[in-house]
Amino acid sequence: MEQDTSRKPRPGRPHTIPFPPPALGWSHEVSVLEDLGSDLALTFWRILRRVRMWAEAEPEEHDSFSPLDQTEAVQRLQLACAFAPELADTFGTFAVLVRTPRQVQPRKLAEACRLVCDWAQGKSLPQVAMLFAEAAATVDPSHPTWANDAGQLCRVMGLSERSLEWFHRGFGLAVQSKSRYEVIYALHREGLVMSDLGRDDEARSLLNKALRRALGDRARARAAAIHHDLMLIATRTDTYSDVGAHLLPALDYYPSYDPRIPVLVHDWAVSLSEQGTTGVAISLLSQLLPLFSPEKQSVVYGNLAISLARAGLRERFEEAVGRAFQQVGTDRSWLPIALSSTAEAAGMFGKWDQAAELARRGLEAARENRNIWYERHTLTLLDRIARHDLSLVPVQTPDVDRIEMTERRVVARLQRWKARGGARLEL
Repeated sequence: MEQDTSRKPRPGRPHTIPFPPPALGWSHEVSVLEDLGSDLALTFWRILRRVRMWAEAEPEEHDSFSPLDQTEAVQRLQLACAFAPELADTFGTFAVLVRTPRQVQPRKLAEACRLVCDWAQGKSLPQVAMLFAEAAATVDPSHPTWANDAGQLCRVMGLSERSLEWFHRGFGLAVQSKSRYEVIYALHREGLVMSDLGRDDEARSLLNKALRRALGDRARARAAAIHHDLMLIATRTDTYSDVGAHLLPALDYYPSYDPRIPVLVHDWAVSLSEQGTTGVAISLLSQLLPLFSPEKQSVVYGNLAISLARAGLRERFEEAVGRAFQQVGTDRSWLPIALSSTAEAAGMFGKWDQAAELARRGLEAARENRNIWYERHTLTLLDRIARHDLSLVPVQTPDVDRIEMTERRVVARLQRWKARGGARLEL
């Protein structure tokens, strides 16, 4: 584990700490919590309201907003344990907030909110997780981790500007507390938000700042992750000369057993496919399939279908499309990705009606899953399909010799990963 050692801030460079973004409002919270079911939603909504009131009040005011019937409020918390028994201890902390709000410590209350956040993420309830991450950052406002966590959950929900506000605050708090780990985290994640917004120059600048700090701290795994993200930006912006410059350091810096190594290889294969080097891309994606769990294989099959379409291999393309949907199974959270990839591949074969239908279904699935990123992606894809703009022509002529040399290094690294105990993983 990387140590969070301190570094003195540079003299003459004071850091201001932005205020937290304003609360989203009770109506928004009610609509989000409806996913939990009426009883649990009402309990969580009351918890959030009480936490926010507690955070906004002066300490001498805390007793003034205790409920008239504390017994009923505590009973509701006890009833919630039946719906979420793994949160029993957490509900105990909230019960103290109801009974004796003066005795609650900010750090303890923030930790309870963060546990609900973790629980919600495990239940695929990202909006609920976001609300409780923000609650943690509000009740313990001096802790950079809570602010950065809130920023990350806002990013997941597609609230980019709100996410930036939290990361700015997290960075300022991290500098103030001399937490080098959280400084790097805030810079890294803010860079990813800029990339989400298409502000690529700002994204690269922030990520390179994070990279220099990570290398200065000898935090190789974190440096690898940043190189990985810079490689993804290079692929998306068609600056393929930068892809290898970030691929190889990421490959070297990731620890031997790191589960992100096959993900890195997958992302490089996608880049190769977009460059027109479909043979290598198809080979790598095929090798990667056994390394992912079945539902995650739908993503690999989707990208394999695109590469096969670019290569004009119709029969194998049809097979990959079928396997992409087969591997989704009952986990519909992966359906938007499978539909989006297969829609793009169908368009490359000139099957525009099929591509449009798959993309429309992908848009519906993204909205059903509240997957903001894939909703945006699929809307862009639908526009390209409508314009018949899915070119098979690579943007640049690939450097075949360099790619072959890199492929040998990548395959060797992947083989070492498998030999040392690599297991099935998530993208």
